[in-house]
Amino acid sequence: MILDIALKRHATVCIFCSLVDLFVLKKRSHLKGSLSVHYIKPPFPRSFKGKFHILFAHLRQLHLTSHILSQKKKYDVYFVDQLATCVPFLRLIGQTRVVFYCHFPDKLLANGAFVEGQTFTKDVSLVKRIYRLPMDWLEEITTSM
Repeated sequence: MILDIALKRHATVCIFCSLVDLFVLKKRSHLKGSLSVHYIKPPFPRSFKGKFHILFAHLRQLHLTSHILSQKKKYDVYFVDQLATCVPFLRLIGQTRVVFYCHFPDKLLANGAFVEGQTFTKDVSLVKRIYRLPMDWLEEITTSM
């Protein structure tokens, strides 16, 4: 929706991503404005043997953020989707506005605390709770910035 509005207003939009759905972007190609998509291949996998998804997601986003910030180009605003890990870096180093759009906190999804309008808890192993502690802390700190 934000992309549609920006392109209708003839804004120049640069999308940086480590995973891209070209079909979604091609649907918007009829809109006026300038849209460029920059796929930055991350050095990290999405998971390791089906585990550690959130850890690798944070690492992939930090890699993407370091790529963006290493460029000479300045942007008027950064729109960040899903993970807020990069928000402090974009604000402090990029020195521009950041809009964070969170679909739903991973902290609540990972432990099954809220699924499809229902609030409940599920048993989570001690190992997973220990793994989630720094991830949940990072999410809380960065989304509050």
